[in-house]
Amino acid sequence: MLESWGINYWLCLLYRYAGFYKGIQSAGAAVAWQIDNHNVSAMAQLIVNWVLTTVSYPLLLILVVLAVKEGDNRGEEEPVKEVAGFAH
Repeated sequence: MLESWGINYWLCLLYRYAGFYKGIQSAGAAVAWQIDNHNVSAMAQLIVNWVLTTVSYPLLLILVVLAVKEGDNRGEEEPVKEVAGFAH
């Protein structure tokens, strides 16, 4: 029974990431269609792509610094305490 909870958790997480990916993919397709419609050169598209990628790295670093904390063990279980021969 407990094994199915783990599988369900990971499947739900996978579905969330798949939905996020499809949303970004659809937004990219809409933007690409408009860029192609306005006859933007391939070099200009490449430059914009690299600029956006370069700008995203410091933002990613800030996110990691703020979100990841030393000793953050929310996902880990506490050890079982044994009192008078009974596990609690």
